[in-house]
Amino acid sequence: MIKTGNIFHVEYNNYYGTQKRHYFYCIYTQKEDINNTLSEDVIGLMITTNEKMDYIVKYKNDYNVKITLNDKTAYVCCDKVFRFNVKDKKVDYVGDLLNAKEKKAITKYYKRFIKESLRQLQGDKNENK
Repeated sequence: MIKTGNIFHVEYNNYYGTQKRHYFYCIYTQKEDINNTLSEDVIGLMITTNEKMDYIVKYKNDYNVKITLNDKTAYVCCDKVFRFNVKDKKVDYVGDLLNAKEKKAITKYYKRFIKESLRQLQGDKNENK
């Protein structure tokens, strides 16, 4: 079972209809939601190994966290949120692979993204980040 803080792997069609495969960091599961009677969906942050992210994280970081996954450098994109149905055969549990420091950084950058989203929803263009 995929739980919040776990890594899962998905094959899916992106916005352009192209089939993609990515790892995701789970930030929500219906199964763990005490306010929800459903139990099939998970929400995850996309993880990429794209090397251009190294520059972004070092010099222009907005919502990305550098991690190590399967002995490789990867990046959790805290502003790339995807929802999947766990009953889909293409959603696979991988495990609890990140350390406490990486999880804390993901939480920090995801909160920053949510705060900015809420600022925009509320229409306040002058509030400081």
